[in-house]
Amino acid sequence: MSKTILIGPASPPVRGGIAIHTTNFHKSFNKINRLGFIGLRKLYPEFLYPGNSQFTDIYKFKNKYFNLINIKDLIKIFNFVSKSNKVILTYWTFFHIPFFLLITMFNKNKVILLCHNVYDHDSKFFKRLLIRFFLKRFDNFIVHTTNDKKKIIKFHNSANILRLSHPLYDNSSIQYNLILEKNIKLLFFGIIRPYKGLDFFLDVFNSLKRKDIELKIIGEIWYKDRKYWEDIISKSNKKILYEFNFVSNSKLEKEIIKSNLIIMPYMSNTGSGVASMALKYNRPIIGSSIEGITEIFLHNKNALIFKLGSKSSLKSVLNRLNKEKILRMSNELNKMKKIHNMENYAKKINAKFF
Repeated sequence: MSKTILIGPASPPVRGGIAIHTTNFHKSFNKINRLGFIGLRKLYPEFLYPGNSQFTDIYKFKNKYFNLINIKDLIKIFNFVSKSNKVILTYWTFFHIPFFLLITMFNKNKVILLCHNVYDHDSKFFKRLLIRFFLKRFDNFIVHTTNDKKKIIKFHNSANILRLSHPLYDNSSIQYNLILEKNIKLLFFGIIRPYKGLDFFLDVFNSLKRKDIELKIIGEIWYKDRKYWEDIISKSNKKILYEFNFVSNSKLEKEIIKSNLIIMPYMSNTGSGVASMALKYNRPIIGSSIEGITEIFLHNKNALIFKLGSKSSLKSVLNRLNKEKILRMSNELNKMKKIHNMENYAKKINAKFF
């Protein structure tokens, strides 16, 4: 095992954007500087996971990688950490704090914490208190938004923090052409959670008078229930297709390519893998004015950004949509790929901490 290691979820078998990010970051960084990988194959007990499954194909990988909630595996990881010089630890949720405290015991000075979220999106006072206690043990951080950097400085003003926008998941520079048909096709994808603002978006979308815009929703429901969302959709006079399930990367790719714009009506700051996917496939976004979006995209140049929480601002953006504008923004996105790719992301981390 290398003297520098990365710890985080492996994709496959773990599904979702953070696992894809971790695995592809390892591949890119390893080309620059040797980096061992402690891949995690299980992150939660089944009864605590809010979705249908945390895995893509667990059986194929049951003898590879490590189970974060298994004490024998935790001891193995602890031993790897003890023998290493530096550790990049992927952090994104309150639930993993006890396990991460154990594996970094006596080794906190080695750790560079790669924070996808400083606080969980639904965290209240007690959770935030424990998160601050955990994060304050470390000195070196990588975050994806200025807002997350500010959150850490507020309780840890001596922290050494590198802010980098969430990169593309790979180093692809392929240009994916838009397929413009009669109707403008919007796509919302990802886990449906309160901060994603889907119900806010549907309120505005359903109030539009124009009939040439259609919407597709793809995502597993973690907020409200299926009936709640189907009731909203059934009352709409707009064309809304939906698939309330996790879909494979290959299927999601096809759906993104069929779409014209990606919808990100988010209500709170987050570095987003959805934005990275939109950039990869040259699909402009319609997004709220949170830092995780405005630090990457520019309104009317490569995205359409509405004022956070403003229905009138979102409605104005939707009413002014046209195919010429979408095509122009798509061409602008292709120029951004080399700036925001995983290779550059890895190089900046290597230059800062190694």
